[in-house]
Amino acid sequence: MKIAGVCVVLLVLLSGCNSTTESAKNNNESTIAKNQDDLYCKQDIITGSKFTKRRCRTKDQIEHDRRAAKDMLNRQQSTVGVQGGQ
Repeated sequence: MKIAGVCVVLLVLLSGCNSTTESAKNNNESTIAKNQDDLYCKQDIITGSKFTKRRCRTKDQIEHDRRAAKDMLNRQQSTVGVQGGQ
C-alpha cells in the first residue's frame, strides 16, 4: 500500500515538472517568433560533449562580439615579448 502511495506522489510531481517545461518552451518560442526577422540562429557544439546548443543573437550582438574578440587579440599581440619588472 505504501508503494502505491509513493508511486502516486511521484507521478503527480513528475507531471507538474513536465507541464512547467512545456509552458516555458512555449513562452520562449513565442519571444523568438516575434523577433524572428532580427535574430540569427546558429548551432554551437558544446566543448567536451556531443550535444549542440542553439544560439540566437541580433545583428548588433554579433557585431559587438566580433569587435570585442578583435580588440582582445590586438591587446594580446601588443604585449607579446614584453617582460615585466625591468
